[in-house]
Amino acid sequence: MRHRLNNDSHAFVRAIHLRTPGVPIRDVRIGVARVAQPLAWDTPPCRLKVDGDSAELVFHRPDNWARFGFDIVPAGERAVAAEVAPLGRIEPLAEPGPDAIRQMLRSQRIAFLGTARSCAPALPASIAKLRELGALFAHHEIHIYENDSSDDTGAMLDHWARDGLLHAMREQGVAERMPLRTERLAYGRNKLLDHVLERGPWDYICWADLDGLVGERFAVDGFVSNFRHTEAWDAVFPLSWPLYYDLWALREPTICPDDYVASGLHTLNAALFAGREIHAATQQLQPGRVAGWLPVQSAFGGFGLYKGAVAALGRYSGLVDGREVCEHVPYHRLLVQAGARLYLNPQCITHIA
Repeated sequence: MRHRLNNDSHAFVRAIHLRTPGVPIRDVRIGVARVAQPLAWDTPPCRLKVDGDSAELVFHRPDNWARFGFDIVPAGERAVAAEVAPLGRIEPLAEPGPDAIRQMLRSQRIAFLGTARSCAPALPASIAKLRELGALFAHHEIHIYENDSSDDTGAMLDHWARDGLLHAMREQGVAERMPLRTERLAYGRNKLLDHVLERGPWDYICWADLDGLVGERFAVDGFVSNFRHTEAWDAVFPLSWPLYYDLWALREPTICPDDYVASGLHTLNAALFAGREIHAATQQLQPGRVAGWLPVQSAFGGFGLYKGAVAALGRYSGLVDGREVCEHVPYHRLLVQAGARLYLNPQCITHIA
């Protein structure tokens, strides 16, 4: 007997319940897919429990697959001849409300990390927002790596560090030693992350850009929404408004499987806009167009929230064979290889305009 179930709400699914009224079940084979009309199915790790004409499949880890397919093997010849329509029910992962999430966060620790260079105009709002988010937790720290600024960024960080509002790690001459931007970013991120991990353990590690993306308009409620599905994710990233801009960090098999810069789209004739605006991902990932959490192999968008234990599994790299790459992609590749699950959360949004 075959049966299909659709997850049109894109909910994270904890378990599936099946029933073949009056017909005992011997076994159930399950397939899952992320597309509406699957041509191939994946087999997820799950635990099967059979009780007469009922079966329960509990997934080792919840996920928001779009389609479920079942081959139900009946017990005995009588069942083969019986014309029974299987019944199925999806059991979604329980979602705590905002008040319950906030109560949970009050017992946990988070470290906010950021890299800064010549971003003084946006820095006060960025630090204020991180402090506002940090106040949700039992304990929070803000750690900033700065190098070679040409404005008051370094002086501002020193001032806040003296007041105990953050920890500043400053270094000069990095740009001279490392002329390529992504090499510098990877260097600074690794140095800061190593330092912060030594001060752990942390429940969460959160990277935030300090140039205005995580500033006054970054909604606290959007941040809190990331914690609705903590059983399901290891890292979560935002969408951006009015369009999705961070294509270089994005890896998603259908809309951005490759390096956007290496593909040459960023060098299109100016009459065709800048290249990024015509990329399908900028439109398909607009806020309001993404119906559910989207699994990705890499993303950033000015903000990244990681489980503390998972953040230690990667290493940033800004160069591959001497060519600049987005430093987040090699880092996330290591996380995914270790089994981590990464998602875009359409309720968490950074603003680029």
